[in-house]
Amino acid sequence: KPYCLSPLVTGLLDQDYVSSFQHLSRWFKGNDLTLWESFGGLKFWDYLNQNTALTKRFNQAMESDSEMATLIVKDCKPIFQGLRSLVDVGGGTGAFARIISEAFPGIMCTVLDLPHAVSDMPQTDNLKYVEGDMFQFIPAADAFFFKTVFHLFDDEDC
Repeated sequence: KPYCLSPLVTGLLDQDYVSSFQHLSRWFKGNDLTLWESFGGLKFWDYLNQNTALTKRFNQAMESDSEMATLIVKDCKPIFQGLRSLVDVGGGTGAFARIISEAFPGIMCTVLDLPHAVSDMPQTDNLKYVEGDMFQFIPAADAFFFKTVFHLFDDEDC
C-alpha cells in the first residue's frame, strides 16, 4: 500500500481550517477558550458534528498521518516490548492502533473516541473500539497514546 499524506495536506488547507486562523487576533484578545469558539461560535468537535463533509475530511487527514507510523513502527520494537495493552485516546478511525495491533499481535489495542467516530468500526482479537469521552473515563492500560488531541482544548481541560 502506498503511503500518501495528501489527505492531511488537503485537510490542513480546508477552507474552514484556513478561515479559523484569520480569527487568531480576536481569539488572543477575547475571552473564548479556543480558536474554534472565536471562529464558529462552537467547540471544535461540535463544529465537526454539524458538518459531515468536514468530519470526513478530518478523519481522512488524521488517518493518513497515522498511516505514516507504519514506516517507523518496525524500528521502534523496544518501545513496545513488555506492553500487554495500549489505549489510543481520541484515536478516531483507529489507524495508529491498527498498525500497532498488526505489528505486535500480543498487545491488546483499544481505541477510545466519541460514539460517532467508533460506533461502526470493525474489531479484531487485539483491536477494540470503545465509545466514550476521555474527560469522563479512559480504560486501564499499560500505555496510552495521544496524537493531535490536546491542541483542540483549553488549558483547564488538558
